[in-house]
Amino acid sequence: MRHLRTLRHRRLIEEIAAARQAAGISQRALAAKLKRSESYISKFEAGERRLEVCELLDLCAAIGADPLALLGRVLQKRQ
Repeated sequence: MRHLRTLRHRRLIEEIAAARQAAGISQRALAAKLKRSESYISKFEAGERRLEVCELLDLCAAIGADPLALLGRVLQKRQ
């Protein structure tokens, strides 16, 4: 999966992790909210796993982040 190594993917991961941390939510707590394992969270934050669009939307809802704003920040960093 070549896209897991791209700069854009790393920026997306950074934005997700920053949004989670800004919300004061640990990986463990986020995993519990999503009814997933903690390794599910740690793997995509480590860049070992990709997220589907619906998973990203669920994650954003769980941490109270606006998915459009999050993606906008990823796109802005490209410039």
